[in-house]
Amino acid sequence: MFLGLINLENYKFNRKEITMELHGIKDKVVIVTGGARGLGKAAAAALANNGAKVAIVSRTMSEVNSAVDEIKKKSKYILGISADISKEEDVKRMVKKVNEEFGIVDVLINNAAVTFRKKLIDTTTEDWDKLIAVNLGGMFLCTKAVLGPMLKRKSGKIINVSSRAGNQPFEEHAAYCTSKYGIIGFTESMAMELVKNNIYVNCVSPDRVKTKMSTSSCEGEDFSHWFEPEDLAHVFCFLVSDESKTINGANINAYGFAAFGIAGFGSMV
Repeated sequence: MFLGLINLENYKFNRKEITMELHGIKDKVVIVTGGARGLGKAAAAALANNGAKVAIVSRTMSEVNSAVDEIKKKSKYILGISADISKEEDVKRMVKKVNEEFGIVDVLINNAAVTFRKKLIDTTTEDWDKLIAVNLGGMFLCTKAVLGPMLKRKSGKIINVSSRAGNQPFEEHAAYCTSKYGIIGFTESMAMELVKNNIYVNCVSPDRVKTKMSTSSCEGEDFSHWFEPEDLAHVFCFLVSDESKTINGANINAYGFAAFGIAGFGSMV
């Protein structure tokens, strides 16, 4: 009954900076894949602003340079790298570059993803393979590339980005939903495997976020109630910080009002 009284037209998301002091972010070496725009860029900027040494990774160098220039205005520890995370050689080169510039990786945020909207009957093998290679294959390759030193030091954090589409199906998004369900399974399995090594593995599953990728696959929809990338940035800061030490193997559903099925919310990131 209470939920029905909420007037969404008058609702404004509060994007003020958090007042809670987070510890353990400063000087952490963090890789953010898909970090040149959207959610990845917002997370990278927030972490850099809190003192982390952040490497943003994307295939498009012009977008990487633009993001680095913007983040540099507030933080000197920002590195941009162009790489295709679906290719093992690119991933190894990227991690080596981060090691040379900043040191051993403390945190990996597997955020990069692609999507398309098609009925399964119209989906080509190339469509399917390309999406799975980035969304699942890239996560596997990046995780494996940073894992060795984490195991030796018995310390590290891996944060994967799934979606509401990883918890419930959406029409004409079979490949994307498959990949996002898989990310949650990967997170839970790796958390179990690595817990004895003091390596934390968690997942963030946002609802609708205004990014170039998500809006392009949902043309014609009302975006007025979608989250801004900055609304999710502090979730990543918290998971990187020492304050998240009780959270491991979790899938954090960042749904906002959509968690209660309120009209106007609830679809794919």
